[in-house]
Amino acid sequence: VETKHPKPQTVYEVTVVFGLVAPAGQPSQLQTYPDLKRLTPLPSVEAPLVVYAGVSKSGKGALFTVVGEVILKGTGVCVPSATSCESIELAAGASEQLEVINSAGQPVLYELKVEKIEKKSTTLAAAGRVRKRVSRAGGLLLRREGLTHVTGVRYLPATGLLEVRHGF
Repeated sequence: VETKHPKPQTVYEVTVVFGLVAPAGQPSQLQTYPDLKRLTPLPSVEAPLVVYAGVSKSGKGALFTVVGEVILKGTGVCVPSATSCESIELAAGASEQLEVINSAGQPVLYELKVEKIEKKSTTLAAAGRVRKRVSRAGGLLLRREGLTHVTGVRYLPATGLLEVRHGF
């Protein structure tokens, strides 16, 4: 009797570094976030600037939904377009600076860097568990802000990836 082995499933682990850019001569305030759950708000639920949306279908980019008023500077690609930047897509090794104005009217600079997007092979059951790892708080935040749908982005539940169409 021949045993049929199920086809291995692909999942991705994303590690990012995020935090305040320290003034010259000051220690870094960047924090590493390994194996990020989908819909994790950064830096926190209380003061979100971006929400991690997931990995693009190609497996080469991580997508972050922009929350609030930020000025973006870096190598990220705006989705759906440069003139309507609802999300930013960053490849592994790429970074984006986010400038916000604090309550005192002063600019504050944050950095978001995708350290790695790691492709892993696993069983169907384990892949299902990984795909269900979602930040409930991040989902509620996106609903409250009216950001549950980003133009040009579609979540693919069968793979847990995002189909991203640029340039609308």
